[in-house]
Amino acid sequence: MNTKCFQCKKDLLIFPSRFKNARIHFCNKSCHRSYKNTVNNPSKERDLSGENNPMYGKHPVAWNKGLKGEESHNWRGGVSKRKDGYMRINIDGERHLLHRYLLKDKVKEGNVVHHKDNNPSNNKISNLEVLQNQSEHARKHSLTRRASNSSKG
Repeated sequence: MNTKCFQCKKDLLIFPSRFKNARIHFCNKSCHRSYKNTVNNPSKERDLSGENNPMYGKHPVAWNKGLKGEESHNWRGGVSKRKDGYMRINIDGERHLLHRYLLKDKVKEGNVVHHKDNNPSNNKISNLEVLQNQSEHARKHSLTRRASNSSKG
């Protein structure tokens, strides 16, 4: 049967069964959606600018704009994990590596904190060891590599 799109007035050819079931016909979803947006839409006639908008003043225009630290929607308690696996803690706006922060009384300039199980996310005090310098730390890692290679062979 021949009819016209209710929204754009294009000619349509539709099956008789569809013609009986609906009084209004559309050529595609876009025309149907355009029609639905104009019918029974209370905001069509209502002024929603400025203070008339129910969302006016509820949140900044850009999500999380200018909000830092605990005020941010994305706040996770100040602890985050870096890409290399080390945990970082945020205290008073300053970032610290968690393993160094936990041993701050024992760690001096030039000292290195070693994770005994080689897992940088495991920051239990029993897993942390303070070494005098980087060369001692490298020696410790080479010993653990040798031990693991000899056990494989």
